[in-house]
Amino acid sequence: MINQWARADERCTVILCKGCCCGSAGKHPDVSQKDQMARLRLIKEIKVRTSDDCLGVCSYSNVVVVRPRPTARRGGARPTWLGFVLDDLVVDAIGHWAAQGGPGAAPVPEILTLYEIQPPRRPHPAGRRRA
Repeated sequence: MINQWARADERCTVILCKGCCCGSAGKHPDVSQKDQMARLRLIKEIKVRTSDDCLGVCSYSNVVVVRPRPTARRGGARPTWLGFVLDDLVVDAIGHWAAQGGPGAAPVPEILTLYEIQPPRRPHPAGRRRA
């Protein structure tokens, strides 16, 4: 019998930043991050999460991080950071790629190479918890 949780644990995780700038109607009034999340959640082969803390690359908002499957991570795959995720075409490409396995399992679609950014070297001060 196949463990139902084993398959779920092997999904990519797509994380949408919801920190200080990303998802902000003030910064991107024509973009609905709720719609982006709903669109991604239709894809059952991936996990979709949000980061309430700022991911520290505000100049690239809206930021999305695609985390590899655990087996790909153990094989050396690292998360892919994407910036300026502002339209459905890019959101669909992210979802399709993550459903195929994402980082370390499937090649990055050409369109997404245009959106790749470097992760911050240090945590953003806004993301730190206050004592």
